[in-house]
Amino acid sequence: MRYSEKTLYKKARAIGYSVHKGKVHFLNGNYPVYSDEIGYNVVNDSVVTLVLGCYNNVLDHLWDLDDVESFLKSKYNDLELTL
Repeated sequence: MRYSEKTLYKKARAIGYSVHKGKVHFLNGNYPVYSDEIGYNVVNDSVVTLVLGCYNNVLDHLWDLDDVESFLKSKYNDLELTL
């Protein structure tokens, strides 16, 4: 099932995560270079860190909505809740 962006934001908040939409960018030298591609980061609000996978050593906002939904489904399953 495909959820809307707004619904995914709410579902994430309900279990202690937040979703952030932004342009994919990478560190080139000492400054960020932005692309026109839009992606998503997910933050674990309890420790205020990005979830591994939505970024790597040089890029962030790597996930699309399907990736966000898959991550949230796995977390809801871990908590024995229904997304």
